[in-house]
Amino acid sequence: MAARNPNTIRAQVNFGGRWQGWAVYLEEAPLQAGILNSRPRTRELIYLFGLWRAARALGDIYNQWNEMAASETADYWMDMTPLMDPNVARKYAYLRPAPGHGIEYTIGNIQMFQLLGDRKRQLADKFVLRDFHDEFISKGRIPIALIRYEMTGYKKDVESFWNRQPLSSVLMQ
Repeated sequence: MAARNPNTIRAQVNFGGRWQGWAVYLEEAPLQAGILNSRPRTRELIYLFGLWRAARALGDIYNQWNEMAASETADYWMDMTPLMDPNVARKYAYLRPAPGHGIEYTIGNIQMFQLLGDRKRQLADKFVLRDFHDEFISKGRIPIALIRYEMTGYKKDVESFWNRQPLSSVLMQ
């Protein structure tokens, strides 16, 4: 899809929260819609993925702040996530991906469901899930907050981009 997007920026940018949010949404939406009710093992795996993402978010923060060593982070993830593969836990703990990477899953998913709800309320009976998905995908891989603005016209998220407390003032407290 990205290769077919005529807009260079939308085709090339790779905003993690956008694609992570979309991926989690694709797991969670069928679960929440009841589509997987007859597939208990699939539901179990999606719940396990959710536990991993929640543990991942906190472990990433503690690891990035040097409050946990990599080995402690891996142990934390294994304690919090049933069936966690120790090799996977160690790999992610020692790689120390970009700060906030673990949170991207959760925030992106929240943004996706917020956008879905906003569009459903806006369009009411004219809402078609397939059209929603097509429009979302057509916007490219830019941040979901920008896509939400384009799809709904809601300015709140975009306005907050310019009204932020400087990170330096937060770190100095």
